[in-house]
Amino acid sequence: MSSDDSFEIEESLKDDLVEFFSEPSKENLPRLLRQDKEYDYLEFKREWPHKSKLAKHILAFSNSGGGIIVVGVDEDDNGTPEPVGVEDSWDEAKFGNKVENFIPDAAREFYALRQYTYSSSIYEDDVAGFTFQVVLIEGADSSGPLVATGSSTHIDEGAIYVRRNSKSENANYDELQSILHRRDENGVEKSTAELHEEMEELKTLYGQISKKKRVIKNNFFIMDMVGFSSTKKNKNYPSQTYDEYVRELIDKKKIKIERRLGVSGLDI
Repeated sequence: MSSDDSFEIEESLKDDLVEFFSEPSKENLPRLLRQDKEYDYLEFKREWPHKSKLAKHILAFSNSGGGIIVVGVDEDDNGTPEPVGVEDSWDEAKFGNKVENFIPDAAREFYALRQYTYSSSIYEDDVAGFTFQVVLIEGADSSGPLVATGSSTHIDEGAIYVRRNSKSENANYDELQSILHRRDENGVEKSTAELHEEMEELKTLYGQISKKKRVIKNNFFIMDMVGFSSTKKNKNYPSQTYDEYVRELIDKKKIKIERRLGVSGLDI
């Protein structure tokens, strides 16, 4: 197989993974099961691994941008993945109890357990009659790195794991820097989105107060109806306008940036 062919297969797998993440379903899973090997973002298991190894995989996938673990897939004599179904199904409670001592609380929002059963009366391909369980793991890009919180046979407390060469390994210096870089990038994007939302909410609040209020002269309603009324400034409306407040924030931000760059107080 040429390198170009390998690249096309890997890009196709990425598309299948994105589609499965977007819409996990029985119809989308078989395409993943037909892969010829495991990848950094796809792991096959014949049965559920030891709880510490499972936790290690979850941390590694999440620190590496996300991935999928499919339980119920063996290997044939050539090392090619072969669907065989899972014999011991776990529910979410059992799954959570297995890994809770090894992963931080923050990691729990990044994984989900799914189960798919293929009836032999409906499906006729290589998944017919089998049940598979799938762990969907999102990347902790804005919260990483996720650190192991316990030690056991396959995991060390305080370790940071990543996916490398289709395995879950201890992160090296460059990989750790990559995690931190992704966190910073996503943190900026998240902060920008949150700031925009806050400003829009503030703008909405400003819109709830009229700049002026109507005053009826002599308390005659009928006079107001025919135009004998006037307006005056509403004392409850903020003296500082929205635009003025934004300008103040910009000035403060400039000062903060100048201090960070070490040019505060310098004349041009």
